Amino acid sequence: MAPEQPEAREPLGFEERRRVLAEVVPAIVGEGVSPCGRVRAYVGHECELLRLEWDWERLKEQLAGKRGSMNELVGAQELAQLVEYAVIVAVNDRQVKVTDAFHLPAPTRAALAEGYRDEYWSLPEHLRPDSEDEYVRERLAAHGPKPDPQGQAEADIAASRERFGAVVAELESDPGKIRASEPGVVLPAGVAEAKEDAARFVERLSQLDPQKARFEGKDDEHAPSVIVVATFQSPFGLWLHPDVFSRVGSKLDKAIIKCAAGAKAKLAASIRVAGEESDDFKP
Repeated sequence: MAPEQPEAREPLGFEERRRVLAEVVPAIVGEGVSPCGRVRAYVGHECELLRLEWDWERLKEQLAGKRGSMNELVGAQELAQLVEYAVIVAVNDRQVKVTDAFHLPAPTRAALAEGYRDEYWSLPEHLRPDSEDEYVRERLAAHGPKPDPQGQAEADIAASRERFGAVVAELESDPGKIRASEPGVVLPAGVAEAKEDAARFVERLSQLDPQKARFEGKDDEHAPSVIVVATFQSPFGLWLHPDVFSRVGSKLDKAIIKCAAGAKAKLAASIRVAGEESDDFKP
């Protein structure tokens, strides 16, 4: 029987969310490990791939000459799958931590004990609990068993999307109407510029097909050994040349990180509000 979906937690207040966004979120790092434990990935702010850790000599020994049923080299493909897995796990780990930072924590036994002393005298005598332990047990039971962090994050994110969707539904989506102002009204320069930016942003979004948009970062545009792919559905995909062990060697981790940054920059450029497109923006 599948575990019950936990209830979404209450988000922090607006000012506290602003503080968390500015001070806490940029420092949160997600960590992921491949199933075999041979590759470890660290992901930072805005899904930036910060670091890959592995025993290069051991990986090279195990995978460089590995061949498939048709005698083709398959070690690079296997390594790419290990890296992909570790990075995606790291991205999910960070998302759970970020979501946690934006929500009120579940009550702890100590906090409930503190609440007992505050609440006891405010209750009618016939409703007062017999003891602090009884009070704490009742309230912990009301919150149910401690949920799995991933399940809790999914519930919180679903609730956040619902709130966000309600706000977005009320926004104007016609660029012409966004740019329009009351007849005879001259808008301050800053307001006019903000309206223009918003209109152009909406136009850019309407031109994108999230299902097809694909952005690549390569170590060499003409003869790549490493290609990292970013899409709106997945933040990281990896292709490695079959001879990557000899072509790139021990600097492969740095090459993957650089290519990941390139793919991410192109994805960001695709929805940039400012009109100037990046020179390397090639959807």
